[in-house]
Order: sequence, then structure tokens, then C-alpha cells
Amino acid sequence: QPGVVDLVRRQRALGAALTVESCPQYFYLTSEDVRRYGPTRKFTPPAREEASRNAMWQCLERGEIDVISTDHAPSTLEQKFEKDIWNCPFGLPGVETTLTLLLSAVNQNQISLEQLVRVYSETPARLLGLFPRKGAIRVGADADLVVVDMEQEHTLSNKTVLSKAGWTPYDGLRVKGRPVMTMLRGVVVAENGKVVAPRGTGRFLAGGVIPPGLGFGGRTRGPRSRFQDAWSRTTVRRLTPNTCFPPRRNLRNGIAAYPFFSSPNTRREASLSVSKTPIPL
Repeated sequence: QPGVVDLVRRQRALGAALTVESCPQYFYLTSEDVRRYGPTRKFTPPAREEASRNAMWQCLERGEIDVISTDHAPSTLEQKFEKDIWNCPFGLPGVETTLTLLLSAVNQNQISLEQLVRVYSETPARLLGLFPRKGAIRVGADADLVVVDMEQEHTLSNKTVLSKAGWTPYDGLRVKGRPVMTMLRGVVVAENGKVVAPRGTGRFLAGGVIPPGLGFGGRTRGPRSRFQDAWSRTTVRRLTPNTCFPPRRNLRNGIAAYPFFSSPNTRREASLSVSKTPIPL
């Protein structure tokens, strides 16, 4: 939520190395969708009002959100409606629609194409320690490419979903811009909405060491602060009372806060301590 982005901004100003991640539903859905559609719009934290959604676009445009992820949770409609909204599974399917939604946002001048590449490709690769093998087009990198048609208009539909879910919360949404071909290590693995790669094409990649001081938007921060020089615990408080994640887990409140390696000479990860005390914003 925008309040969490503001909290991270203030902590960064104090020297904390934090990265902000969000998901498409916080840019496209509101609390009104939850009231209207019930279980198929249940995710956590929940969608907020229209003003919050608009503020999230502003945060993304200003470069205050580093990563957009799919948050893919492929529960079927049968699973979603098996119980009421309080007991049905959390989450939304998103792996097939996220890039399309971001391309449409570029066409609507909500973000630039360069920003899309940064939050959806380059920065994730950097955070996983895979850059420049991944997240870059250069000599020596894997030839992982996505060809897009920025002019193609179409309507997102449950009928075209390939994942187990078989539906999308964006069913009926008219968008402009579409990925038409995906290449993995120079080989076409998807084309015109169909997977063409054989099973076993994917490979496991172990993450590398995150560059020290990597910060906001995948850029290198300035001089090392006292927070980075010491193995201190970075405390991020949740907005929900009486709940917390164990150390070294992701903080999910529409945004995820990740600890960074704070020394170039070690692989040790700084722990993330989450307080149970709610913060008024």
C-alpha cells in the first residue's frame, strides 16, 4: 500500500537497504471488486479504495517500487467457491497476465517501457544475484528475450488461460500490448499464446551474491551507511496487529521488504525482524 512505500522511503533515508515489491492487483483492483466478486478477489493484504490504487501508480511512476511480481496462486473457481470468502483459498492467478497489464500501462502513459523492463526483468535478476546472465541483453548473457506487439489490442478472458486456475480476475478487461514470442537461451518456448517448448526445457539456477549496497530501482546506493556497515537487524513493522512473519521471511503487505547482504566479503544474510506493533499511517 502507499503507506508502506512511504515507510520504506523514510527508512531508506536513514540508510536502510530495502527493496519494494508489489503485484498487479494493487494497481488494477479495488475494495469494490472484493464486494462485487467475493472469493475470486480474495488476496492478502486486501484491495483498497480507488485513491490507494491511484497512489500506487504514482509510486511506480516515481520509481519508488522496485519489482512487480505475479503473485501467482492458481486456485480453480471450484476451489474458490467451495467455501465462503472467509475460508476460501487466498490469492489470484497472475503469471499469464502481468506482462500484458504492464504493456497496457505503457500504452496508457502510466509508466515507461524502460521502467517496465527495470521492475519486471533487470531488478529481479539483480536481486537474485543472476545479473547480467539474466535481465540483460548483452554479449555473454543468456538469450532470454520477449518479443512484444505494442499495438495489438485484445480482451483478457478466462477462456484463454492456460494455467490450472482456468480464470483471471481481469476477465473482460480491454488491453493494448501483448507478448507474442518468448525465447529462453535462444530457443523459442512460447509463441502467440501457446507453449511450444518440450517438458524439461527449464533449468534450476542457484542465486548468486547480491551486490553490496544495491538499492532503489536496482541502482547502486551512495557511501555505505552505519546500517550497512554493521550486522544489525532491520525492523519493519506490519500494519496488521498481532501478526508477524518469522525472521528471514518476506514481509507481505502489498509490498515485500527484503534484507540485503550488507558486506561484500560474506554470503551471510541480514535477518529481517518484524514487529507485532501496528503503525498508524
